Amino acid sequence: MDKLLQNLHVLLWACKERDYNMSREKALDIFSRRAGVPQERITTFLLKKDVPSNKEITQIASAFYFEVAEIYHGDLLDNYGINFLRENISYLFSLIPRGKAEFARRAKIDPTTVNNWVKRGQMPEKSNLKKISEYFGLSEEEDLTQAPLFLELKPAGAGQRKRECQMLIDEMPTDEFAKLYPALKKLLS
Repeated sequence: MDKLLQNLHVLLWACKERDYNMSREKALDIFSRRAGVPQERITTFLLKKDVPSNKEITQIASAFYFEVAEIYHGDLLDNYGINFLRENISYLFSLIPRGKAEFARRAKIDPTTVNNWVKRGQMPEKSNLKKISEYFGLSEEEDLTQAPLFLELKPAGAGQRKRECQMLIDEMPTDEFAKLYPALKKLLS
């Protein structure tokens, strides 16, 4: 992720103020209103479909009290002093129903321990980091202490992507599913 794109994702994260249950749309609305840039434009930047104009970057920088150069080239992750592990764990557990409790039950870990990781930023033991990665379908290269997964717009890990697809299928009207079924069957066979 280039610096500009990463910094725009950091600003979106900042709009959520660590409320991982806040919808992406609500955070985008806050970002848009604060920066005075239409939500559709911000979405196109975050999805790499377009780049912001100099005027839009100036508006965004001003709204978040940064210099334009900081938005283009700075490291806002460092500026915010983010604890990647804590943010990643909070983000990942926000993606699943009953989050921490469900994971603790399945991983056979005391729920208080899991809560300490999220609320107090305590470092999980290496074996528990492995359990977290496995549970969420993360690759071995995705280091929870280094990779800012919480900035992603797409679900983190294969397990979450699979759950998202299942949810979308479950919510799909039967007639629409009937139209997609031949293609899905072909893709999945």
